[in-house]
Amino acid sequence: MRAPLPLFVKAWFALDLFFALWPPVHWTASRTGPILEIPGSLLYLFGLGTFIALSVAVAFFYDNARRPGKMEGC
Repeated sequence: MRAPLPLFVKAWFALDLFFALWPPVHWTASRTGPILEIPGSLLYLFGLGTFIALSVAVAFFYDNARRPGKMEGC
């Protein structure tokens, strides 16, 4: 049986869910002016995508670190 993920990874996934599914955050970002000539809504979406991808990568590597010698999925 696999060991559960640590609390910080679970909290990170909760933040992923919050930022991805709560529209007022995106609406606020879309009202801002361009930052470095990039619209705020695009920066929000690219940043959110990176944030979610990093959380999945951290969970993957943490899970594999707890089971040395078994790199599944690579």
